[in-house]
Amino acid sequence: MSAWFKEKVARFAKLDSEDVVRRLATRNIDENLEVLRSQQDSWRHTIDGLIELSRGWLEEHQDSADWTILLEYQLPRRSRRIDAVILARDIVVLIEFKDGASTFERADRWQAEQYALDVRDFHLSSRGREIVPFLVATNADQSARIPDYSLEESNSSDGRAHLLSLTNFPGLQQGVLKAFKRLSQTSNPPIDSDEWDDSPYMPSPWIVQAAREIFQKQDVREIKSAGSKNLDQTVEGVVELVN
Repeated sequence: MSAWFKEKVARFAKLDSEDVVRRLATRNIDENLEVLRSQQDSWRHTIDGLIELSRGWLEEHQDSADWTILLEYQLPRRSRRIDAVILARDIVVLIEFKDGASTFERADRWQAEQYALDVRDFHLSSRGREIVPFLVATNADQSARIPDYSLEESNSSDGRAHLLSLTNFPGLQQGVLKAFKRLSQTSNPPIDSDEWDDSPYMPSPWIVQAAREIFQKQDVREIKSAGSKNLDQTVEGVVELVN
C-alpha cells in the first residue's frame, strides 16, 4: 500500500483526528523518518478540516459515503507524497495543503500541478480518468480559482489533468462537489481504491509509441548515438534560458 492511511468517507467522517495523526506518526517511524511536532500539528489541522468536509459532502451528496480518502500517498519511485487523494467514484482528486498559508505561492502551485501531471502520465490505474488537483491555503480568506470543469474539453479515452483549483477549506468542499457533478459519468466503472493504491507506475502509451516511431527505421548504432550530435547546443540553450 502506497498511502499511509486509507478510509471510506462514511467512516472517515466519524473518526477522531488524534487517532488518524497517531497512525500517520507510526507510519512515519516505520519509514525511518523523524516525527516532528510541526508535522503532527499540520496533520491535526488538515485532518480536522477534512473530517468536517466529509460530513458536508455526506449531507449534500449521499453517494459520497463510498468515496475513498487516502492520506500521504507515496508516489512510486519518488520521494514525494501527496497530502490527500479523494477517489470520488470515477474521478481522482489530488489535494496539496499549505497549512497556515494565506496566499497561493508560485512554487506551491507548480508542485500541485506537477503531482497531477505525474499521476496522469505514469499512474496506471489513473489512466483514462479525470484528474482534479487542488491547492489549499488553509488561512486564505477566500478561494482564488475554481474552474468550470468540462468534459467537452477532456479526452475521455486518455483522461485529463484539469486546471488547478486554488482554494481555502470552504472552497475545497464546494470545488470537489462541483468537479464530481460535472465530470463523473455513470457509464464509467468506479475506481477500485485498493487497486488504485497499489497501482504500478509506467509511461503512458503515447510516450512509448513516440519513442517507437522515432526509432522504428533506425538501426542499433543510430539509436545508441541519438542526440549526441546536438547535445552541446542543447545544454547551451538550456543554460541561456535559465539565465
